Amino acid sequence: MGTYIINENHELQFSSYAKRTEFTEANNGTFTYRIITTPGASLQYTSIQGAAESPVRNTLSVGTDLQWQTIDEHRVDNLFSVPGDTVRSREQIKQKGVGFFVIDKIAIGSHWGVMASLRYDNIHNELNDLLRDPEDRSGRANFEKATARIGVSYTLTSAINLFANWGQGFLPPATEELAQNPDNFGGFNAHLTSATSNGVDAGIRGSLRPNMYYDFTCFYLSTENDFDRYRIPDPLRNQETFYRNAGSSRRFGLELYSRYSPVESVELQLAYTYSNFSYTNMVPLKVLMDDPAIEKYVVNGNRLPNSPHHQMYVDCLVRLVPEVALGLSTETLSKTYIDGANVESEAADGYTLIHARVTYEWSLAGVRGVVSAQGRNLGNVRYLAFTEPDPGGNAYQPGAGREFFARVRLYL
Repeated sequence: MGTYIINENHELQFSSYAKRTEFTEANNGTFTYRIITTPGASLQYTSIQGAAESPVRNTLSVGTDLQWQTIDEHRVDNLFSVPGDTVRSREQIKQKGVGFFVIDKIAIGSHWGVMASLRYDNIHNELNDLLRDPEDRSGRANFEKATARIGVSYTLTSAINLFANWGQGFLPPATEELAQNPDNFGGFNAHLTSATSNGVDAGIRGSLRPNMYYDFTCFYLSTENDFDRYRIPDPLRNQETFYRNAGSSRRFGLELYSRYSPVESVELQLAYTYSNFSYTNMVPLKVLMDDPAIEKYVVNGNRLPNSPHHQMYVDCLVRLVPEVALGLSTETLSKTYIDGANVESEAADGYTLIHARVTYEWSLAGVRGVVSAQGRNLGNVRYLAFTEPDPGGNAYQPGAGREFFARVRLYL
């Protein structure tokens, strides 16, 4: 990656990459093997018009993102944790994505700022069925969309900066979602379409005093064709996870961040997020489990899974002397549901964790170092670190108990 400066008002930014990944996954039915080759590149040209003291200063950027991917994949039977000889599918997936974007930022005087962007994405997926037994399941899946965003900010004083933004979102099915075909081994999942969103956010931020900063934001987002995970009762594939588009949602939230230093040696920080995320699909949607006898439904107004209403982080740092600092923090999350059915008996309880740390900085003979020790979950609270909408029932991921870490850093 790099930047080529043409002159003080024009520059080119560029990057390229390539990676190769070998991936193996075993479930109760099959072994999946993938070799993934992924090259890509990006190029962005930026032009700045107007001097720093000009009443209007414009920064215009245009660019492109280019991505390619080749996946060689095959699946065999899982015979009690040993790969079998029966090949269930063998295929090659070729993908390419092209994105073009324009971003314009306008600074008007010392108070106003305006930003507008336009982006177009075209994503092409092609699958070549190399096995073709009992039939050829080769296919294509293409997705494209233009999205836009516009934002404005107004700086009244150093204590008050107002801002508002509107934007669109576009999320095509990922490789894993496409490759997991519920109809057959091999081939694409032909039932998927892109998820889209439309949202606004607005807020206020600034420094009330030299020792106090705040940032308050509220947001609203509506989505269509959200992705959902499910399973099928097929005894050979009932441990695999498949994906579908499942309704729409409304997401409203508030975010608050504040930093305050009552004295030079003490710093307090608070971060809080309120999330009210709920489904808006009017037709009840059954949660598809690997056990078809289980009857659960997502209905209008149910909360999205793994989305706590409240999240809060509080931190206090005290510098005893210039070289030694002590820190204490708490982390709080309210309860979450494991899927869109919102069954209370299956919900994960909320929790609060306490963490602490100490650091010592030193310098000797031109070498600077930092020694630190940290303790997490000092109360040894038993909690669920993550819940996921796993229709196989394994939806609870336990968090770590009391942990201690030590670290030494040297700067030569």
